Amino acid sequence: MGKEQEVHKSHGLILKPYLAFFALAGLIIGFNIGFYLFSLAVILPLLVLILFVWPLRKRGKIGMITMGVALLVGFAFAIPKTEARTDYGVYEGVVVENRDNYFLFDSGFHRYYVYEKDCEREEGDILSITGKASPLKITSYEGYFSFENYLNKKGVDSELHVYETEVKFARPLRLASRENKFLSNFEEPTRGLLSSVLFGAKDYSNETIALAASMNALTFLSMSGMILSFFLKFLDWFFRLGFKDKTSDIIVFIIITFLFPFGIHKIGFWRVYLGRAVALASTISGKETNPLTRTSLIGTILFFINPWNALQSGYLVGFGLSLFLNLTDPHRAIYKRKDKKAMNFIYLLLFLLPLYVKGNAFHFLGPLYSVLLIPLVSPFAAMGYLSFFSLPFVTALNAYSSFLGFVLSVLENYDIVVTVGLFNDLAIFIYYYGLVLYFYIKDWCFDRIANLIPIVGVVAFIINVCPLINYASNQITFLNVGQGDCVVIRNQNKTVLIDTGGNTPFDIATEVDIPFLRSQRLSKIDYVIVTHADADHSGGVASLKKNFNVKHVITDKSNFPLTIGDLRFVNYNNNSKDTKEENNNSLVLSLDFMGKKWLFMGDAPESLERQIIKEHPDLDCDILKAGHHGSDTSSCEEFLKCVTPDVAILSVGKKNSYGHPSNKVLARFERLGIKVRRTDVEGSITYRQNLIFSST
Repeated sequence: MGKEQEVHKSHGLILKPYLAFFALAGLIIGFNIGFYLFSLAVILPLLVLILFVWPLRKRGKIGMITMGVALLVGFAFAIPKTEARTDYGVYEGVVVENRDNYFLFDSGFHRYYVYEKDCEREEGDILSITGKASPLKITSYEGYFSFENYLNKKGVDSELHVYETEVKFARPLRLASRENKFLSNFEEPTRGLLSSVLFGAKDYSNETIALAASMNALTFLSMSGMILSFFLKFLDWFFRLGFKDKTSDIIVFIIITFLFPFGIHKIGFWRVYLGRAVALASTISGKETNPLTRTSLIGTILFFINPWNALQSGYLVGFGLSLFLNLTDPHRAIYKRKDKKAMNFIYLLLFLLPLYVKGNAFHFLGPLYSVLLIPLVSPFAAMGYLSFFSLPFVTALNAYSSFLGFVLSVLENYDIVVTVGLFNDLAIFIYYYGLVLYFYIKDWCFDRIANLIPIVGVVAFIINVCPLINYASNQITFLNVGQGDCVVIRNQNKTVLIDTGGNTPFDIATEVDIPFLRSQRLSKIDYVIVTHADADHSGGVASLKKNFNVKHVITDKSNFPLTIGDLRFVNYNNNSKDTKEENNNSLVLSLDFMGKKWLFMGDAPESLERQIIKEHPDLDCDILKAGHHGSDTSSCEEFLKCVTPDVAILSVGKKNSYGHPSNKVLARFERLGIKVRRTDVEGSITYRQNLIFSST
């Protein structure tokens, strides 16, 4: 038996089956996955148990069984028990989280989202709210941060529309006003950085915050467990210069207790704080606890206090990393001291790798940025803490903020981005499942079987990233850009965009359009066709040209008919430019593609529709991109009866302020037997043709 196998035998988790480890791992997996992945997560461990674990020691069997039971418990917690109220009435409960313009409200075992501009509620306030509850519906965009999904992961699936609020109990210690007063001492970008690092409130209009977000380094400009741990290690070193270990531990614990105003929302804070509390209790009592058991128990406690904690990134990264490092400890133990630090760093990167994927692109130098940013941000956070509890260090913090902005601007020049194709939750689950399975099988010394896992993973990754598979298919996607239009047409590896979207508070090109193109393994846009100048159709053009490879931009009617490879676009609006009404200038484009006739109406009004069918009475289509997002100013009955579409696509934002789509238009579609598909309901809508099997 080789040296590595001997280490596996003496240190492997099968021979040290901490039940808390298996319990926490099972709870996290069970609570985080859907039914199909849950089935996979149950079946695979059972197969492993039967084939490999059962013949081994009794403790290994107990550990796997414990994990299986915890998996079932975690999944059971994730299944909704009862529906929240959705009626008018009085809702009494407590505020559990507050932000600038909303708060989360627990009432009757349900959690509600409540919008309140300039919110002054604080955790612990007891309220009686007269209002109406309704299912949570918040505008979402293709691939962009989903606020609705964020709230869902906090256990919120309904919102309260408030008519009257009565305060039954107001928490005496009001921190929100203290935060606002403290931040008012600083100019931007310092105020935005302090708000993010100390209080977890990120303002993406802040130049430094936006820059960090674009580099996928924003995690390290917040009160993360990593930054807090780095800060506490510095305090440990400092106080142990003059005090004994036990005294030093007590002082540091008192200091971290004062950080509650900053970390009350943060899982990372609770993980570090409870870890310190348990460690201090062990030191005082003289009874040492195993670090893995301690970490696992803290994670399990936080899960049962609030199961929704297990869906937060701070929980998954913090506890997941601890479990992973313990799992791989025997593999790192075989290296000599001079090599061990490097291997520890490599194993750390293996776990954190998915965190550096943003917008379906891997930030190659992201791990290096992490190494640099954590020690750089920690002093800024420390000064912010001290400043909050004493006098504001305005000059020092402004200077440090400028320094951090300078560092990020320098790093941005070397931000190497590699397209990884579609990288969704399923891909992340498979990555971590394969990673853990690899080391676990290695622990049993089945090296040949284990070595197949990274080989299969690399092959699957190459297939996913390789653009060659695009040559075997055609595709049209009506991209969910909220209240706007963007159609992505791909003829094998030729790409055309009709409009870009853009009526959003963020950069639609970098946050939605480009990540989608990367998910489709596309590295260029051959043509961007802009139907007209309204921002919800053309707002992303400038950014697309700046941040992506765009060959041509078409805005003029004189360019049509336009032939691009096998695609031929015909424009039916040849009127002179209308300087008063921009919608009258909208291109109306037809395309024969994938065995269907497509008609893209832009924002063409009824008057233009009538003119088109008068000039082209034989105009027909199978799929209609309805004009003006389903507004009652478009899609007149004469036009629909002439072009006779089978399907009407409505590109529209959820709960938009314009009231689109019109109920009159929807009724018209139904009366004429036209199937309606909506991006606010379905998200992005895709039609695909596989050229090998010639199906659409």
